[in-house]
Amino acid sequence: MPEQTSSTPSAGPQECWKPPFMPWFEGDFCGSFNVRKMKPLARLMYRSLLAQGWHSDNPPYIPTNEADLMLMADAPSPEQWAEHKDTILGRFKQTDDGQWLFHPKAVREYTRALHEHHRKVEAGAKGGKQASGSRAKAELEQCSSKPQAPTTTTTTTATTTATTEIKNSSSLSRKKKSPKTLLPENFGISDAVRKWALTKSYNRLEEHLEHFIGDVKAHGRTYVDWDQAFQNAIREDWAKLRTSHNGRGQNGAVAKPMDYALSADEAARRDGLLAARTAGARN
Repeated sequence: MPEQTSSTPSAGPQECWKPPFMPWFEGDFCGSFNVRKMKPLARLMYRSLLAQGWHSDNPPYIPTNEADLMLMADAPSPEQWAEHKDTILGRFKQTDDGQWLFHPKAVREYTRALHEHHRKVEAGAKGGKQASGSRAKAELEQCSSKPQAPTTTTTTTATTTATTEIKNSSSLSRKKKSPKTLLPENFGISDAVRKWALTKSYNRLEEHLEHFIGDVKAHGRTYVDWDQAFQNAIREDWAKLRTSHNGRGQNGAVAKPMDYALSADEAARRDGLLAARTAGARN
């Protein structure tokens, strides 16, 4: 693993900022020849010490106290710890004051995470979150003895998770569309459709309705607005009832008269149109 110069933390444990998770590079761990030379029990205790250092009160350092190290390594017994401790502790370096042990890669990854945390603190402060920013800055000052953060940064899982939550929240806040439904029971020609058909000069509504219902049932169609769907079927002539100028349909059949009950106004308008046509024919 890459080497790094030692850094001297404060003499006693201090409550520093702790990342929410520990990055772990299984390929580096298992791919290290020095790790592969360890006996299985030694590898387990070595792994445990790396994890304990990341979550200690002074991350990513572990104390040099023999009793504490044995407990942090989850050693089954003092004899087994004594058998493997030299191999395990040989993978760690000691701080200048001799009170702490650290692994170079753990320090580097902690510094990277600390730098990313600091960047978010600054962004939060600029966005008006002064109170939380001040608390986070105080945490950083407590850990000021740690090595300086590298100039490059990486995108963390926390950032990705936050972005996903924002997108999900935005999607849920959008207005939900009305659901499509099956054909209503006893669906028929509403007053609104009749008035619409009259203004557009569409007739033979009962035949349009019969064809529309049959088509809907045959294809299992669903709609949000059934009156509007029926109007579309009439407009697009699904039933192929539209007549040509000679008064005959597409199949040459004579067009049938309107066969549905008209309102008083509709009947008066129709009678007026018929009277005007008759008078014109006589002249």
